[in-house]
Amino acid sequence: MKIYASLRQYVSNSAEISRKEGWEVAQGASVDDVLRELHFPENLKILALINGAHCLDRGASLKDGDSLLLYPLMSGG
Repeated sequence: MKIYASLRQYVSNSAEISRKEGWEVAQGASVDDVLRELHFPENLKILALINGAHCLDRGASLKDGDSLLLYPLMSGG
C-alpha cells in the first residue's frame, strides 16, 4: 500500500505503511474497510487504485497480492 501527499497527515505511520511490503488487511476487506482502519475522515475525497486501475467500487474486496494506492482527490483548473 502507498499513501501519497496530504493523506499522510491523517496516518501517523504512513511512511512505515508505504515502505512495508505485504501490509496485512483482514480477509475480504474492502477499500472502505481499509480507509476506516486508517482513520481517514469520512468526507475526505480519496482516489484509490487497485493494481493500477481506478477503483470505482469502494466496497470491492481486496485479494491477496493486490496493490492499493491512495491519493488525495484534487480539483483545479
